[in-house]
Amino acid sequence: MGYKLNNSWKGKVRKADSKWEGELRDGILSSCEYHPEKIPYTIDHNYHPDFKIGDTLVEAKGRFIDSAEARKYL
Repeated sequence: MGYKLNNSWKGKVRKADSKWEGELRDGILSSCEYHPEKIPYTIDHNYHPDFKIGDTLVEAKGRFIDSAEARKYL
């Protein structure tokens, strides 16, 4: 059985990243600006390949859990 996201909350909380965020936006933080701006950032990481064959790095993966994980390897 595969992993399935529970998106049933999205119908109740429109244009929010999560149920909790939507409840805060519509409740005690309703007087605040919501998603006021984008702030660029970078994350410094080290990559540890599984294998090296000559100049080629090889990463052995069975499957990716989500698209964010898959993007790391593209």
